[in-house]
Amino acid sequence: MQIQIDKQRETNEKNFPGCPDFSGWKDWDSKDAQSLRDFFGKKKPLRTKGKKDNDEHRIESLMLSALGETKGEKKLKEIHGIQPVKLFKNVARFQFPTPLAASDTNDKKYSGSSGGGIDILARNRCGRRTRICVLELKAGKEKVTNVLNQGLAYAVFIRELLHSKSGEKWYQLMGFNGKIPSALLINVVAVMPYKHNADIPFAENELSLGGNDKAILHYMYFTESNNEITAVETSL
Repeated sequence: MQIQIDKQRETNEKNFPGCPDFSGWKDWDSKDAQSLRDFFGKKKPLRTKGKKDNDEHRIESLMLSALGETKGEKKLKEIHGIQPVKLFKNVARFQFPTPLAASDTNDKKYSGSSGGGIDILARNRCGRRTRICVLELKAGKEKVTNVLNQGLAYAVFIRELLHSKSGEKWYQLMGFNGKIPSALLINVVAVMPYKHNADIPFAENELSLGGNDKAILHYMYFTESNNEITAVETSL
């Protein structure tokens, strides 16, 4: 894997003084790339007023930290048993890409390379089994049904992906060993600020994804303080 920051140079200079700089493509394991990762690894995500997408990315970063997936970070006890899917030997965070435009609940469609990404794709330990977990995150007030509908669209995509010819390889990429279960159970979780949402009657309801495969609906309502997730209430 290689990275380059030429297109982000102006933004980095403005928002992140002292950010390491280099030109062209660098190997992921190079000294330049390592210095960049170390620099941003110590940074708190920015809050940008009036920019919804930016704030959702900020909350996404905070939630990943709250999941305790980085060395030295403290996992909130309310969300134990959830491990985000990461790349490159369980190091690199990423949004799992899909070809779907699913943010508009009234107009879900195939968008190819311009489709949206799953906010957080994770593995969720449930008793003796581990399930795929689709976490759809919102930073503000929104109907929980809209959030779940978006998460369900992504769950259907994951289901179809795993039943494709390359399904076993995708299953391994998600961090699983062994064969894909004959009956897939995918947790779909609405992740939202608690102060705006307290809707829970849907928790643990099951919906068919086709065949023997099912989606199980869940909520995760969080409290944020000083740019940190401080508490979580969840049905997981």
